[in-house]
Amino acid sequence: MTRTDPFELFKALNPLHDDPATDPGAVDEELLARIVAEPRTVGPSRPSRRRLWVVAGTVAVAGLATAAFAVLRTSSPTEPTAITCAATSDPAGDVVGLAGAPDPVAACAELWANGTLGTGTVPPLAACVNDAGAAIVLPGDPTTVCSRAGFDLLDQDADNTAALSILDLEAELIDTFLNDCYGQDDALAETRRTLDDNGYLDWTVTLAEDFPDGIDCAGIGIDASNQTVIVAGVRPE
Repeated sequence: MTRTDPFELFKALNPLHDDPATDPGAVDEELLARIVAEPRTVGPSRPSRRRLWVVAGTVAVAGLATAAFAVLRTSSPTEPTAITCAATSDPAGDVVGLAGAPDPVAACAELWANGTLGTGTVPPLAACVNDAGAAIVLPGDPTTVCSRAGFDLLDQDADNTAALSILDLEAELIDTFLNDCYGQDDALAETRRTLDDNGYLDWTVTLAEDFPDGIDCAGIGIDASNQTVIVAGVRPE
């Protein structure tokens, strides 16, 4: 508390006021005059302007760090088998879909370089993770373009061993069904065998729907988020 009353200040500075024999009227007039002329603060001192500035600066830096963390939030894809390459920073604009790849940015950069997505120099590209858990590559500043689209930045430093393993599984199944024609029941059995051989014992095989008439050969799709391989009829024999 700050005291400016001269008698309160004097009592704080001179413990003699506790002595009942002491007459406040007999206090040294010169000392009292000095106290009145130069009020002092008794109790906790106020922080200096410099200290206040330092504290305010620390809070501001902490705030900026929190904001930067929010903007640069990262995550790993839960659906590594598909990549979307966008022609603009708007994910609802023109896009091209690709099969999964270890480096989504490099995969989409090829489409820019060959003129599929644009012409001229390949722009800066950022790999994001969309709401479906798949990689989507947008042109723009990686520090801002994903967050502006409402996506996380793809974590390039995360351990992607599991994702690469799923890509290998997908490639093996695709090759199997491209090289031979498997009917509905055989396709389900072959997919189950492939999953078991690769250690995916807890994954499920499901049929999209009964193969339509005239569609004799199977194809597959992978729903990694739900640990499921979907078998469907895709072509005639």
